Amino acid sequence: MYEVADDLLAASGLENYEVSNWARPGHESRHNRMYWDQGDYRGFGSAAHSHESGRRWWNVRTPERYVEAVEGGRSPQSAEEILDVDTRRIEGLQLALRTRDGVPTVAFSPDDLRLLDDMVNVVGEQVVLTRRGRLMANEVSLRLR
Repeated sequence: MYEVADDLLAASGLENYEVSNWARPGHESRHNRMYWDQGDYRGFGSAAHSHESGRRWWNVRTPERYVEAVEGGRSPQSAEEILDVDTRRIEGLQLALRTRDGVPTVAFSPDDLRLLDDMVNVVGEQVVLTRRGRLMANEVSLRLR
């Protein structure tokens, strides 16, 4: 189904710029790009996530609990995590791999690049996913270093 969708969207003039996103050239989502670039953002509402400088947190899941917390003057935050430097680095690579810009070739060993032959293309100094690679992006990302 993904391949059919990709073909239909491409035939309609839309370009794939992230594993699950297509747009007319110049109309890509700036909002989503912020997530892929590990930018800072605030989420409001039940189950909303936020991120700032490696600290990620999220609100309670249900609307009822969210409203109850806010009306009671309490924080609706459910939990948080602090991302260390290595975690932020690998997450950054995993997110970048999903985009048409890809990741630097040094993010993979030469042996892994050979093994991933039909799932990635080397374009200059970048590794980008092929269509088959987009279908297997999670598997490809396991080889990032």
